[in-house]
Amino acid sequence: MPPAFRRQPPPPPPGDEPAFRVARERALRLPRHLRNPHSATYLAHRVARAHADLRAHVQRIHLHLDLDDHEGACAALTDLFIALGERGTALRKRLLDLIGPRIPRAARGRLAEALERPIEARSPQAHCTGSVLSHGLVGDCRLVERIGAGDERGGDALEQADNLLRDGQLEAATRVLESALAGEPRRTDVLPLLLEIYRRTRDAERFNDTCDRLLGSGRPLPREWLLLADELAGAET
Repeated sequence: MPPAFRRQPPPPPPGDEPAFRVARERALRLPRHLRNPHSATYLAHRVARAHADLRAHVQRIHLHLDLDDHEGACAALTDLFIALGERGTALRKRLLDLIGPRIPRAARGRLAEALERPIEARSPQAHCTGSVLSHGLVGDCRLVERIGAGDERGGDALEQADNLLRDGQLEAATRVLESALAGEPRRTDVLPLLLEIYRRTRDAERFNDTCDRLLGSGRPLPREWLLLADELAGAET
């Protein structure tokens, strides 16, 4: 058995997972003990599944700011803009004013323009590292159609995996998410939950296989994936 498995502490008791703790939190700014990458992963997964959950969107934005993760805050705000479309102008402007000084000028300008012209998930303006609602950069019509079909499958995969996890079927949920990613390596919405599973299971071999698949598709690894890669590599030395 690889050292990455042997050296880990026992899993937390039921009800003490980040998903349960954050889901119970009603404040828009999470308390200090919940300000960690695990909570960020859960909130990203929540936003990917429930686009209209404004509390999760705002919690995610504030959390990335508290973690001094300006790139993550920009991605979280981009996802809020995508989810709201033309609605919630006052909320979008207030949050842009909050994070605007902390993000690059180009990103700030892109989001400022989106106050007048809503961002669509498939538009180039929606492309942002860490976004879970953006469909990424697309080229011709054939690629747009292919990604559209993948989105539908991905949504089903997320729901199926979530139901399997609720039933305690961790292995089956992992296979569902890995299969969805294998079918469309450039998807983003399955990444947060899959990362949380790898973080819990410490399955370095499967994690590395998935990283190779992502890199082989020409996309960079998200920041949270790089952090876990370093963590698992350190556990094996």
